[in-house]
Amino acid sequence: MSGNSKRAPRAGARTTRKAASRSTASRRPAAATRRPAARGSAATARPPAARRAATATRHAAGLFNDFVADQLTGLGEVEMRAMFGGHGIYLDGRFFGIVHKSRLYFRVGPATIKSYRERGMKEFNPYGKPLTTYYEVPPEVQEEGAELRRWAQASARTTGRAAQIRRGPR
Repeated sequence: MSGNSKRAPRAGARTTRKAASRSTASRRPAAATRRPAARGSAATARPPAARRAATATRHAAGLFNDFVADQLTGLGEVEMRAMFGGHGIYLDGRFFGIVHKSRLYFRVGPATIKSYRERGMKEFNPYGKPLTTYYEVPPEVQEEGAELRRWAQASARTTGRAAQIRRGPR
């Protein structure tokens, strides 16, 4: 080996370079010369109140999902899957309901839509464009488990016949 080549120090060996003095190492640049915080860092995160509100909203949504699942017990194999900021509700593998922002919506068909409209319920409208095949379930129906299961069964039976609502019967 030639004398000019640099070798990595052995494990546990001391280095000969002097450490910077504490007075210069602990100095920080003035606030005006600091670089902006990286995106997603603590400096750009939501303020504590906003974080608490978001957590409370997620917690409330989770409680509502649990409530709906409890009310639908005994109906069959009910499954809730996260989708598009809400949850889809499946009965025996058939998609029939939506939970979005702690509101429950069921699929409607020609035989069931009248019950929703008579109670003044609105269609699912998450992004400014209404989805006319899903209507919000009335609160009094949600509170009564047997009645909610009856509405859910009727909704699950309408799966696949939603086009008749938009176009009308042929």
